[in-house]
Amino acid sequence: MAGLLLGLSACEGQRDLFGPSRPLGQGSNTSNSPLVGTWEVTLIVSVDGDLQTWTTNWQFRSDRTCTWRQIIESAVEGLSREEVRDCTWTDANSAVTVVYLDTGASETLPYSFPTFDTSRLILQGVEYLRL
Repeated sequence: MAGLLLGLSACEGQRDLFGPSRPLGQGSNTSNSPLVGTWEVTLIVSVDGDLQTWTTNWQFRSDRTCTWRQIIESAVEGLSREEVRDCTWTDANSAVTVVYLDTGASETLPYSFPTFDTSRLILQGVEYLRL
C-alpha cells in the first residue's frame, strides 16, 4: 500500500482526489466547479454600540463571472446600505481568486466544503449556505 501511495505522489500532474477534475493550478473559461451557484450568509455584528445585520451574497456563474452583494442594516440608524460589485473568478487548490471589475483589484479566498456537503461553503472561514 505504501508503495502505491508513493507511486501516486510521484506522478506528474497530480490531482486532488476530492478536488476539481482538471490538474491543479489550471483554470478554464467555463466551469463545472462546485462553487457555481448562489451562496449567502447573515451575521449579526456589534459595531460601536450599533447592532448590525450583515447579509453577504456571492453568485459564482459557470461563465466565470460573479457578483458580490452585501446589505448592512443598522438597528441604531434604522437604515440599510447595499453594495454590489461585479467580478470574474477562477479557482484552484481550494482557493478562489476574484477580480473586481470596478477597480481591477483581486483577492484570493480559501474555501472548503465541510464534510463533503456541497450545499455548505466555508469561504474565508465563514459558512455560507447555497440558495
